[in-house]
Amino acid sequence: MDQKFDTDQKVAIAAMQAQAQKCRALLEAIAGPNARILKRAQAGEAVWSRVAAERYDRVCAARAAAPTRADAWLDAIRADPDLKAVCDNRWLLGEAVDVLRERLSQVVPIAAPYDDLERSIRQAVTGPDRNPAELADGVAEALRLARLAAAWRAPPQGTRFDRWVAWLKNNPLIAAILIAAAIATGAATLYKSLHDVFAPTPPASQPAAHGARAP
Repeated sequence: MDQKFDTDQKVAIAAMQAQAQKCRALLEAIAGPNARILKRAQAGEAVWSRVAAERYDRVCAARAAAPTRADAWLDAIRADPDLKAVCDNRWLLGEAVDVLRERLSQVVPIAAPYDDLERSIRQAVTGPDRNPAELADGVAEALRLARLAAAWRAPPQGTRFDRWVAWLKNNPLIAAILIAAAIATGAATLYKSLHDVFAPTPPASQPAAHGARAP
């Protein structure tokens, strides 16, 4: 059983590391194009100053929408390869980080540097709307954490009990359900015991008197 668990953990760790590498590659694919957009916005170029003001969620949605009228700003952002790279890779990163969270949940105990990386991406890169400056900061921090995660090594496995405790810490909802079930089972057992102790004893049936006719 322990050998199978150890094998499963090696597979889970390898899958987590591979997914983190995908996230890192997408972060790097965002960093360069976003830096060029930010530079143009800071230089006061009208198209990119507006991109910075409107933020990426709205800009990427406008870029992807079917054109309905002539618009010089929309024409400019639709034709720009840097904006395409930021929009496309940020969307792909949102999907990739969801998979990373799934991979993390299979590793016991949880790999803290990868957990930090996943949270950083979700909270500073893909989750909230960002302008180019904010995205640059978020990507830089996530890449720093990605490098720390790459240096992580799995700790030695403990006893089976240690693993279960760590797994429950990583899965608080399941732990809460198990605790509630245990409490409910204990309460039912206690109620039955009290009922057995305090329930009135039914009177014993009296034997028929000698010579009396049975009813």
